[in-house]
Amino acid sequence: MLKEFVSCAQAAERAAYRRPDPWGDDEDGWMTQTAPVMTALWTASGNVTLLCDEALREPVRTYEHLEEAKTAFMNAARASLAGA
Repeated sequence: MLKEFVSCAQAAERAAYRRPDPWGDDEDGWMTQTAPVMTALWTASGNVTLLCDEALREPVRTYEHLEEAKTAFMNAARASLAGA
């Protein structure tokens, strides 16, 4: 489950880097192509929140937004897996 979340987050990050500038309407179909990626990320983050260790709840919420949060999430995930 954690691997799925990280995979979805990485796919969403790649999609974000492909975002057209300036960002507006569905230019070149970017929003249409990105919607399933973001849905997968939303689903995976919900699964982690519901089914994984409580220590992962806060880090998973902010993982996609801040590089520092990614590091915090990975540290919490490693600790959670080490204790399992």
